Amino acid sequence: MRKNGPTAGQNRGGDTGGQAGFFDCAARLVEIGRVAFRQAARAAWRRAKGRPVHTPRLLLEALERLSGSLLKFGQIMATQVEDLPREYCDVLLSLLDRVPPISPQAVLGVFVEEVHAAPEKIFQSFDYQPIASASIGQVHRATMRDGTAVAVKVQRPGIRKVFERDLAVLALLVRMVYAFRIRRMYFLRNLVRELELWTEDELDYRREAAYCARLGENAADRPIERVPKVYWELTTGKILTMEYLAGPSVADLFRMRQENDETALEALRQSGFVAAEFVSNVIANFVKGALRTGVFHADLHPANLIVLPGNAVGYVDFGIAGVLTPEARRRLIELMIAYAGGKPDELYRNLTEVCTAVPESDFSGLRRDILARAGEWYREPAVSGRVRFRGAVNPVLLRRILDAKPC
Repeated sequence: MRKNGPTAGQNRGGDTGGQAGFFDCAARLVEIGRVAFRQAARAAWRRAKGRPVHTPRLLLEALERLSGSLLKFGQIMATQVEDLPREYCDVLLSLLDRVPPISPQAVLGVFVEEVHAAPEKIFQSFDYQPIASASIGQVHRATMRDGTAVAVKVQRPGIRKVFERDLAVLALLVRMVYAFRIRRMYFLRNLVRELELWTEDELDYRREAAYCARLGENAADRPIERVPKVYWELTTGKILTMEYLAGPSVADLFRMRQENDETALEALRQSGFVAAEFVSNVIANFVKGALRTGVFHADLHPANLIVLPGNAVGYVDFGIAGVLTPEARRRLIELMIAYAGGKPDELYRNLTEVCTAVPESDFSGLRRDILARAGEWYREPAVSGRVRFRGAVNPVLLRRILDAKPC
């Protein structure tokens, strides 16, 4: 898979910056250490008083205080159901769209820098109170001069330099984890790699707009898939203006369940929402995008999926998108056929063909693990030569929507 990198749109907003300097990184390490010490002291005080420690909440507060790419790191952690306990995933869910926002003055400053005008001069109306806020930017509701409702994403000032500094610090942290053989934290390496891989695309909203436009073209004839229109004349490297999709996100659905908001849940059910059908549409859209067109939304976390009438799926935040070459698509189809056909040997062969080996790769261990897990995936024996699965093909996503418990 390769990343798609078109840069259509106005040639503005390219926030430049060099590599993070030594003193910047040192200062950041001191700040991280200070916040970590403060949270550890609070935990110790609560423990001494016999009070609940609430470690996940302390972690959330630390990440919000540190801000920058550590917030993005926390977002990635919120979806790591295999590496983190459930209570951590539940608490970190708020980092997906409820990060402390930047001030109205900062929003105004971005508009003046990018388009040389205040939002009030451009839009019929503009709400400075964001409807969602995350690590890189925040989203505001606005109305175009012709009355069209739009969502306007505004980037946090100076975020590029912050990310460069924090990525250097996180890379140092991973080296320390491996140097001291802290095996319980080895999973951090893959998270940091993922953060590094997608950061550049996410920091340029013109790239995100191009991904959105391409996905929108591919979804034009599909009633179960809705991608917002991009308003290129009001899009720069730090401002992205798109059609507003009205509806709750899957993250909102999780919160309704958490807060036992039966009124909101009943209203959603009365509108025709069926969880199983919605999940099926999410999967169908992803498979279609990946295997038929080769382009897909690669950041399907709960805050990026909008529940629309008819159980259609609305998509937002296209900073992370993937592109599969024809050869990669062919191999992926073969991999899926091997899995669906209950053929672990072919699954192993196809998996090794699409993966990149590293010095520590353990192919014999991978083969043993696949054969061992086959007993968990399939019911034995097959009936009339047809494979029977023990559970849903996508159990994690299905469980998260049906149970509405964030993880």
